[in-house]
Amino acid sequence: MKDQTIMTPRRRTAFKLILAALSVVLTLGVIEAASYLFGTFGGPDQPVQGSNIRIYGQHDPELFWSLRPLAESPDGERWINSDGLRGPEIGAKGEAEYRVLNLGESTTFAAQVRYEESYSALLEELLNREPRERRVRVLNGGVPGYSLLQGVQFLKLRGQRFKPDMVTLYFGFNDFLPIAFTE
Repeated sequence: MKDQTIMTPRRRTAFKLILAALSVVLTLGVIEAASYLFGTFGGPDQPVQGSNIRIYGQHDPELFWSLRPLAESPDGERWINSDGLRGPEIGAKGEAEYRVLNLGESTTFAAQVRYEESYSALLEELLNREPRERRVRVLNGGVPGYSLLQGVQFLKLRGQRFKPDMVTLYFGFNDFLPIAFTE
C-alpha cells in the first residue's frame, strides 16, 4: 500500500498563499518586461519632463525633482539662487537673524509673480516693518508640484542647513493627485 500524504488545512492555506504571491510577482514581472520592451503605457509625465518646471527643475534621486541652482526664468531673470531656492542669495545666518523657511508647492514658489510679490517676500517685509532685536529673514522653499512628503523629506535632508528658527508648511492640492504634478 502506498503512503498517501494528506495535506492539513494549515498546509493547504500556506500553499495557496505561496501560489498567490508567486502569481502576483510573475504578473508584475511580465508588466515590467513589457514596459521595458515597448515603452511606458501612456501614463502622465513626471514634473521634470511634463511641465514648465523643466526650465528650472532637475531630476533628484532623493526628492524625485528639485530646483536647479542658478536657473533662470523664461525671460532670463534669475529665479533660483545658488542654494536651489527661489529668491535672493541666502548666505550665512547672522546672530541677529531670525529665519523662517517656507516649504510648499507652486503657491509658495509663486511663478506667476515677481519674487518680491511672493508671499514669502511679503511676509518678510511685513515682519520687518517694526524695529526688532532680530531681523526676520523668510526663505522661499516652494517647489512646483511638491507634496507634503517631499516637503518633509526636503526639510530632513537639506532644510536644516539653512538653520531655520521656524518652518511653515503650505501643501494641499498635490497630495490629492494620483501623481504629484501633471501638465
